[in-house]
Amino acid sequence: MIVCRFLFGAGEAGGFPNIAKMFSVWLPEREHGVAQGITWMAARWGGAFTPLLVVWILGFVSWRNTFVLFAGLGVVWALCFYVWFRDNPKDHKGVNAAECELLEEAQKNLSGGHASIPWKRLFTTKSVLLLWVYYFCISYVWYFYITWMPKYMELELKMDMKDTWTSILNGLPLFLGGIGCFIGGVVARRMSAKSTSLSRARRTIGVLGMLAAGGMIILATTLNNPTYAMLALGFSGFFND
Repeated sequence: MIVCRFLFGAGEAGGFPNIAKMFSVWLPEREHGVAQGITWMAARWGGAFTPLLVVWILGFVSWRNTFVLFAGLGVVWALCFYVWFRDNPKDHKGVNAAECELLEEAQKNLSGGHASIPWKRLFTTKSVLLLWVYYFCISYVWYFYITWMPKYMELELKMDMKDTWTSILNGLPLFLGGIGCFIGGVVARRMSAKSTSLSRARRTIGVLGMLAAGGMIILATTLNNPTYAMLALGFSGFFND
């Protein structure tokens, strides 16, 4: 099980960076925010609705076979995408000449790789170090949502994990996080269009969202009502994304 989880994480780690690269080639820059928002929304909603699906599927198969079922669907989807996708939009028969013209600027991002980057530069670049700190903090809290949340609900909030309402609340941070992803992408596009600095607009959204998310987590620890506490954690996921 440990080996499987390690390999799962290793495979997943390259997913979102590759998606970002794909968007840089397949979409005009002004559409990147919305596209990323939809992608992360789908990822969040997958986690939000899975507990409900698992509860229903367990009525027909064992818990082990639920893993086989979801993994099998993932393999089928991956094979279909591999057959359909092309690195260069111009090589795809579904992309017309007008669309290719819109992507002329994006074609500059189409390359076989990048130049060698010294490891020392990664450890001495301020923006990279700040990103590491940011992701360390956010991952610590986020993985609580997708790993320890059921135990927190059961032991701390005294909720019955077999109850349908509890399953809905368990997926609430991911569900609201998905909505936050989409809204964040739309807001980022609009702010970028009005701002003279693309990076400043994106940083503003990120900082305000994180402050609100932290406030919601603090609020959740002060609430005695389990439903209200879960709603606060849910909106923490919304503002985080």
